[in-house]
Amino acid sequence: MEKRNKNLVIGLLAAVLTAALVWGVVASVQRRAYRLHLRSMLERSFYELVGGMGDMEIKLDKLAVSDGAREDVLLLSELYRQADGAARDLAALPGGHESMEEVLAFVNRLSEYSGALMRRVAQGGGITPEEEAQLGVLLERCRSLNRTVRTLDVGEVANVSLLSAQSPPDDSPDPYAAFANPTSPVPQLIYDGAFSQASKTPPRALGVERIDEQAALAIARSYVGDGRVTSVEAEQSLEGEIPCWGVRVDTADAGVLHLQVTKTGGHVLLMMPEFSPGGANHTLEACRQSAEDFLRTRQYGPVEPAYYQIGFGMVTFNYVPVQDGVRLYPDLVKVQVSLESGLVIGTESNNYLRNHVPRAFPADAMTEQQALALIHSLDVSSVRPVLIPRNGQEIYCYEVRGEHEGQGYLVYLDAVTGQTQDILQIVAGEDGEQVL
Repeated sequence: MEKRNKNLVIGLLAAVLTAALVWGVVASVQRRAYRLHLRSMLERSFYELVGGMGDMEIKLDKLAVSDGAREDVLLLSELYRQADGAARDLAALPGGHESMEEVLAFVNRLSEYSGALMRRVAQGGGITPEEEAQLGVLLERCRSLNRTVRTLDVGEVANVSLLSAQSPPDDSPDPYAAFANPTSPVPQLIYDGAFSQASKTPPRALGVERIDEQAALAIARSYVGDGRVTSVEAEQSLEGEIPCWGVRVDTADAGVLHLQVTKTGGHVLLMMPEFSPGGANHTLEACRQSAEDFLRTRQYGPVEPAYYQIGFGMVTFNYVPVQDGVRLYPDLVKVQVSLESGLVIGTESNNYLRNHVPRAFPADAMTEQQALALIHSLDVSSVRPVLIPRNGQEIYCYEVRGEHEGQGYLVYLDAVTGQTQDILQIVAGEDGEQVL
């Protein structure tokens, strides 16, 4: 009996120790999972802060050239919302007391000021010269903060934020010290062109003819250029809103290209290379000519170059189809040219195939001279009629290109009402001319 009791005690102790060990392991795993989850949340807040600060700078920049109350209200409302969001993101990222106090004070002041100004302009008031000057001061401060926040390392910010919950030592780094006292400039992030995002409208330019897989192979060979092709074979077909046949094309000069040929109409929706090209052996102008020759011989009709971007051994050009002298921005076509070979290796025709049908333009549109009379804040260099996508619709506008204090802008005026529909900032650099 005594031996049995002893074994029972030993068994109970073993069970307790096992339970304690299991609890310790589970607790350790839970703590690790919690820290990973918290770190993920901190990094997300940081990236949202970076994006929000950049958006606020752009809205303040556009306010400097806005000449209409409607556009002022839209820009101020977005600025109010983005500044409020930046304050929330900052609150999730603990920093030094003094630096965080200054940063939060700025974004809160910007949010309150833009909200108050928005309400007054919406009620019929205008932005006074004194308020324009104040907006200029806020713009410069926003630029300074924006330069510095992009120099921060997301890993360092997350580490410091995690340590803050454990009472870090007094000499722990404060990633926001430089953020509150900016000194170093950094380049701005840009994207690949105005109105370049794919439209969500149903496709209107596909046609009605259905093609089979063998026809798709022939279309892909002809599209790439028969002299370049060494072999063609079918790949996985794609369903969705625009069903496509998948085609693999082996070339003698660009490796493997993958194409999507629409099952209705037999159009090439997408062509992309399997690998990025190597060295840069061709000039920008030579690549541009190659792109234009390619489009002309593929029956895209008249197009004009808009913006371009250099990267990964390629130049990506945005081309705008033209009808009766009017640029059709909803119909953008993208073309990628290898800097190594000077040949076209990629195209994207989503917008073109969705939208490229004949348009009827309003007969009661104002003249170019009447449109220019509405522009007061730009040194104008050109004006031309265009069609732009806006909130699911197409609006006939005048595109006014000009400068304000050395910065280039594109202002889009509704050609019928004269209202400002959009303002884009022109960004020119070594990698291309693009817009924000």
